[in-house]
Amino acid sequence: MIQENQQTKKDPQQTNQENPQQAKTVIPTATKQAILEAMRATYRRPFDIDGTTVWVHSLPALGFSQYGASLERNAEGDVNDNYANEKLVQRCVRDENDKLYFNLSDVTLLAEAKCHIWIPLVNLCNEVNGIGPAAAEAIAKN
Repeated sequence: MIQENQQTKKDPQQTNQENPQQAKTVIPTATKQAILEAMRATYRRPFDIDGTTVWVHSLPALGFSQYGASLERNAEGDVNDNYANEKLVQRCVRDENDKLYFNLSDVTLLAEAKCHIWIPLVNLCNEVNGIGPAAAEAIAKN
């Protein structure tokens, strides 16, 4: 798997002829296949709800696009969807076998969740999917 911020390695066999004490820097290269495998790998984090563990999954690119397209917007194109957080949770929360707990018809039921569970769960869904604080605030406002 590809690691973030992989450190540059020095190859002791490749040296500068003029100054043998300086080694050339060898930057490891990734293959297309390795990149695709890393990007497709399941990324999930556990979340405890009343002693039961559920899994918060990172959405695939298409799923994230579909989430964005499902959000209601105002005339200026800004998100204006009272169920934005619920729609994200509906898509991200799964069981240990990667099966969704909720379907789209459950979105209004999710809106009834109590905040002591809801806010940390929504925050984890945002984090796992790379949604930054500004985006999370915008979703929370709506």
